[in-house]
Amino acid sequence: MRSFVLIPLCLLVIGCTASNYSRVTAPSLYTALDRLEDGATGFLSGNRVAYEIKSTYKSSSKLCRVVSFSEANRFSTETFCKVKGGEWT
Repeated sequence: MRSFVLIPLCLLVIGCTASNYSRVTAPSLYTALDRLEDGATGFLSGNRVAYEIKSTYKSSSKLCRVVSFSEANRFSTETFCKVKGGEWT
């Protein structure tokens, strides 16, 4: 009985935390995450979604960047993190 509740809950959490973007689908975003400073803006390739890198946080083990996205009648914010030498997730 417990697994019937636990499995859907885990899938829900994973689905909510997974990014909709990848280096393949949004190369300009990932280039900005790799190279540009806070305040950098741009558009995702092939559509009208604008992004802005809001802030950067680092610890001894990882680097995180907060990015806001906007399009007509929709706004969202997402945090991208990576370990040294790793990929943004």
